Amino acid sequence: MKKSSIIWGTILIIIGVLILLRSFDVIYFSWCTFWKLWPIAFILIGISCIPMKDWIKVTTIIVILVGSIFLIVRPYDGQESCIRTHIFFDDEDWGELKKLKNLKDELKEEMKKNNESNYITLFDASVTNVNLDIELTDCDSLFIKTNGKSNLNFETVGVASYNLTSNTTDYIANCSLTPINSVDRLTKANLKLAPNLSYALNITTRSKFNQFDFSEVAVSDLNLTAVDDNNLWKIKMGDQSKETTVHLNSNNSLEIVEIEIPSNVGISFSASDLTSEEWNGLKKSGNKYVSDNYSKATNKIDFITKSVQDIQYFINIL
Repeated sequence: MKKSSIIWGTILIIIGVLILLRSFDVIYFSWCTFWKLWPIAFILIGISCIPMKDWIKVTTIIVILVGSIFLIVRPYDGQESCIRTHIFFDDEDWGELKKLKNLKDELKEEMKKNNESNYITLFDASVTNVNLDIELTDCDSLFIKTNGKSNLNFETVGVASYNLTSNTTDYIANCSLTPINSVDRLTKANLKLAPNLSYALNITTRSKFNQFDFSEVAVSDLNLTAVDDNNLWKIKMGDQSKETTVHLNSNNSLEIVEIEIPSNVGISFSASDLTSEEWNGLKKSGNKYVSDNYSKATNKIDFITKSVQDIQYFINIL
């Protein structure tokens, strides 16, 4: 019997067994992670080039193929969300992300038809803390990041109008951003925050796609509320603040919450419907689920939500 027939037969058997075990919820893996095994092809080619007996080559190749499966397969725990160093998506997630990509393409076309609007607040040199309330109920795509300047800059593309107010008391700036008119057309919004300031943020959004990058600012409190058609929250946190509390107020339309956290930051997660001793790599400690480094970490972020049901959480440790 040809050794190539043995190898291909073994591959087909392994794939068949994996599909069978996944169908009966014995194991879980994402098809999208198989591409990460492509370097094994170089290993197999290298083995085939080494002069040795055929039975040794075949045995070695089979052992490598079987061993590689353990890199992408984990026991099924009844939940599709996961905490990993890398983010893995199943087929449904990729379908949803494809819809979001189509939305971004639609936004690009809409940008060609509408003028941009800029709303700017320049902070005094004495300001060290910012309280910011944001209500974006006329927005379909929201991006938040830093701008490297001493101001708050809100940019929109679309027909919606907003009202940006700001007043300063001592070293605290109190800002609010609310819509003036109600429209039913695509509006893209970019909020750029001044770095080197401490923020308390209260954000209400109906955007389908939300990307919040707070990695370069200190955030003491973050309150995120989903309204209507939210699909994805992508949240990137940093290590600029020693203690941060994040409230995630989701609704039935929110499907994916993707969070990026620096590896030196300790995290905890609280939800009323979490009852097991361990949840996605976090261990129960009192009424929280905490990371292994939580007690010793200098910087900590506490996530609080009512429920984790019907929402897929992906936490990427950077």
